[in-house]
Amino acid sequence: LITMNINKTIEQKVEELEGQLKRAVADYHNLERRINEGRSEFDSWTKSNLVTRILSVSDNLDKVIMDTPDTERSSNWFKGIEMVAKELRKILEEDGGLKVMMVAPMDDFDPSKHEAIDVQDGDDGKILKIMKNGFMLNDKIVRPAQVVVGRNVIASEAKQSGSEEGSTN
Repeated sequence: LITMNINKTIEQKVEELEGQLKRAVADYHNLERRINEGRSEFDSWTKSNLVTRILSVSDNLDKVIMDTPDTERSSNWFKGIEMVAKELRKILEEDGGLKVMMVAPMDDFDPSKHEAIDVQDGDDGKILKIMKNGFMLNDKIVRPAQVVVGRNVIASEAKQSGSEEGSTN
């Protein structure tokens, strides 16, 4: 009888310890998964932050290239700047995973992808001019395309006067 009680107590203790071990192993796997997810999110954020900062350098090089007078474009320093700008874009695209968001004049303006920096007379809601390209990293927009958007003045005035007439009735 005593041996049966001891065996039963030992079996209960073993079951209890097995349960604790299984919970500890499950907790460990969950912790490992959360750490890996956190590390991945941190890596993605760090990469996005670095790419965004480097984009401003690329933009400045592009400005220098665009603003250089034609008389200076054959000089060695200008060719050097063009080479640096090209290499920087290549690194950002190939190693950084950065993708240029393709935007063209007369595309529809989409506020989730484009930043309107100016509105001018033109086709209503259409992109008239691209001031800066937009970029995506890992399917997330790191910089929206900066664009000039068209506004049809005559249609806007007609809508406004129509709504004013409708509100007076």
